[in-house]
Amino acid sequence: MSEPILESYKVNQGPDKTQNIPNLGEPLSAEERLDVVRPAGGYVANHDQKYLQKLAFMEEPITVVINGNSTHDEATVTDFVAVNGKQAQILVNGQWANCPYLPKMREVIIRRKYVDVLLRQKSEKVKTNVLRLGDGDTINQLNRTMHLNSSVSLIKDDNPNGTEWFKRAVASTY
Repeated sequence: MSEPILESYKVNQGPDKTQNIPNLGEPLSAEERLDVVRPAGGYVANHDQKYLQKLAFMEEPITVVINGNSTHDEATVTDFVAVNGKQAQILVNGQWANCPYLPKMREVIIRRKYVDVLLRQKSEKVKTNVLRLGDGDTINQLNRTMHLNSSVSLIKDDNPNGTEWFKRAVASTY
């Protein structure tokens, strides 16, 4: 196996977040509401050149290894991977083949958009702390920690913007 140029578990996934929740009857500020509910991405009506370049970028092939973990009962493939209903594809003998359950622990050539799905699949661990102040008031805190569901090693990406994309995808919060 080739030496990876970037590994998802080594990329900063962003800081853990702590959010104070107002007491019953107190309204959330606009900033707090946006933090609790993240709106979905915007719709692009006009297919401008920049949008079309993004689509072409996401179709580019890259070489990756989807890493396993140390558990003995772990599956040898990922969960089902698709983008807009189209199953993931890997390059086999020069031909793109449907492979919605991607193999782990071996190099595969795959379109960037499917790796993007893997890098953005995260689990969020939430802990609640109740801080009791001396005057009888309380502060409710949510502590959030994000974890990647799949660790991915980037082996080869011919696009000079590829490693920056990889880091952004790992650090994304959705």
